[in-house]
Amino acid sequence: MADSDYKATVYAPLVGAIPDVNQGLRDNLEARLRYGNRYSLKSRLSELVNEYGGIVPQLLPNRAAFVKNVADTRDYLTHYDERLRKRCASGTDLLALTKRLRVLVEVCLVRQTGLDPDKARDLFARHRAIREEAFWSPPIAGRKTHA
Repeated sequence: MADSDYKATVYAPLVGAIPDVNQGLRDNLEARLRYGNRYSLKSRLSELVNEYGGIVPQLLPNRAAFVKNVADTRDYLTHYDERLRKRCASGTDLLALTKRLRVLVEVCLVRQTGLDPDKARDLFARHRAIREEAFWSPPIAGRKTHA
């Protein structure tokens, strides 16, 4: 629904129906309704992951967990809601999540150029740096790494 249609047919009538309550509650309800016609981050990410995740399946073995982790992390880092702190990626987990997001963005960009999905899959399968990003995990203490 277009923003103008939403504001006229949904937002305005609902805001008008808010009973006289304290101003803080009224402001909170209006703010929530103002963006009621927008997709949530989880919804948008789910669409992207479902559409493009098959091109790099090794990147997202559990698509739902990936989407939830990204959304929870973004929500915590944006709003600092303490209830999300335990579900928020941090440290090396945040780095790994960021690397996977970067690869997902690259997949989206490649597909937007019009490259066939099978060719895009082959391209990403051959690209060593992408494979390394997809399988990157935090170093384990005591494990030797090669430069």
